[in-house]
This record gives sequence, C-alpha cells and structure tokens, in this order.
Amino acid sequence: MEILLFSAFILLICAGVWLVYYLKKKHKEYDRLIDQYQKEAAISLAKTENQLKQENKEKLEEVKGDYEEQINDYKEYIDSVKRFSRDELEVNTYKTLLEIKNELVENDVIKPLQMMILPNVFIPYQSVDGDIQSTKIAHIVLLNKGIYIIDTKDWQGNILYGLTKEKAKEFSFIIDTFYPALHSEAEKTFVFEKNKQNELRALMHDEPTKNLNVATSKLNNLLKDQVENITINNLLYFAHPDHHLINFSTQEQLHLINDRNELYAFFIKEIQNKTNLYSVADLEKIKYIVEEADLND
Repeated sequence: MEILLFSAFILLICAGVWLVYYLKKKHKEYDRLIDQYQKEAAISLAKTENQLKQENKEKLEEVKGDYEEQINDYKEYIDSVKRFSRDELEVNTYKTLLEIKNELVENDVIKPLQMMILPNVFIPYQSVDGDIQSTKIAHIVLLNKGIYIIDTKDWQGNILYGLTKEKAKEFSFIIDTFYPALHSEAEKTFVFEKNKQNELRALMHDEPTKNLNVATSKLNNLLKDQVENITINNLLYFAHPDHHLINFSTQEQLHLINDRNELYAFFIKEIQNKTNLYSVADLEKIKYIVEEADLND
C-alpha cells in the first residue's frame, strides 16, 4: 500500500514537472508569436506610412505642378499685356517723373537713391476662386517721405471732377440725364469737349478713385507684412495740355495735379514738409518686393 502511494506521489511530481515544462514551452511560443506579430505590425505600419508619404508627395507634386503652370501662364499673360499696355501717355509721364527726379537731385533737394520710379507695375493677387489675377499700376514713386501711386489722364476740355447733384444746382439735370437714380451727394466726373465741328460733347468716365483705391489696397496687402510705416498717396495727373479742371470733390485723400509744374511743386512740398519715413535700404527693399511680385524676372 505504501509502495502504491509512493508511486502515485512520484507520478504526480513528474506530471507537475511536465506541466511546468509544457507551460514554459507554451509561454516561450506565445512570446515568440507576440514578438513576431509586433515585428510584422511594425513592418506593416512602416510600409503603410511610406505609402501614405509617397501618395502625399505625389499629390503635393501634382498641386505644385498645377500652381507652377498657373504661374507660368500668368507670367506669359503679363509679359504680353506689358508689351501692348504702355502707351504714349504712360511713356511721357515716366519721362516727366524722371525729369523731376533729375531736377530735384541737381538742386540738392534729394539724393539719387531717395527717389525711385517704378513704371508699368502689375501686382498679382489671388481671387476668391483661387485664380491668380493682377492689378495694373501705371507708376509707383518711392520717396523717402512715402509711396505714391500716379494715374495719368489724357482728358481734354472742361473737366468737372467730383460733381454732385447738390453742387450742380440748376444744372443737375445733366447728372439726372445719365444717372437718374444717383444719390444727391454721390460724386461723378464729366468732361465737356469740342470736336472739329465745334460741337460740344459730354463724356462720362469711370471714377478714377475706384482704380486708385483698388491699386492702393493690393499694394498695401503686398507690403503690410514686410514693411513698416506704409504710407501710400494717390495722385491723379491730368497731362493733356488743353484741359481745364474744376474740382468739386471733397475727397482729401486724392491729390489732383494739373500739369508738370504742379507735379514738381507737389514733390517739393512733400519733401520739405514731411518727416522721413524710409531709409535708402527701406526703399530698396520695397522696390525689390514689388519687382519680385511682378513676376517678370
């Protein structure tokens, strides 16, 4: 009986040892399987990550390619527009500005680098739809006293600038004829000129302030994050020798210039009465920003 109990005890011990051995073996197998799964998961994750990176890279390259193509199309468009958009009027205005600058330098009013003239500038911007568009500015003058946008008009005859129904008084019927729904204080510009048959014609023009305000806004947006003390002045220069300007407007932010002498006097007044805003380095920086944005190099 004791022998049987002893034998059973030995068998029980052996079974326990075998069970421990079996469990340890299974545990090692589980560890191996877990390790293998982790490695396979890491490889799969890395593969998926690389695939996503490649897809994103391809997408980025596609977007970049589309954008560069759009930029190239824009550059070609601007180049073609520039070739045909500089008319005799703008060329003459540029010559006038250059003469004024040379005169100011010769009279020791300014140094050569304190006044820079940028003709026929196109400021690009992105529309709400994402398309690249541009605003044309005939002339930008960079002076140590400020930035000046100049729009030239070749209107001849009698120019009634900024006329309102209220100021027209008994002649308000002229405005009513063309703008019957116009508010009494809204300003309009009319030009009365005679033709070769000595007939008087009344011409209506789009408000010059509209284009100048758009140009000012786009130029300000271009410079605001890169330049301090942005001060942009708008000038409307009437270049035709045979004109008579009558200014009814109350807009003080727009400077109306009658001729070359007034333009010279205007810059003399600016230089003498205003404090310096920009150093030569500042002017060079502004010039560089505008020319780089112009996308013509």
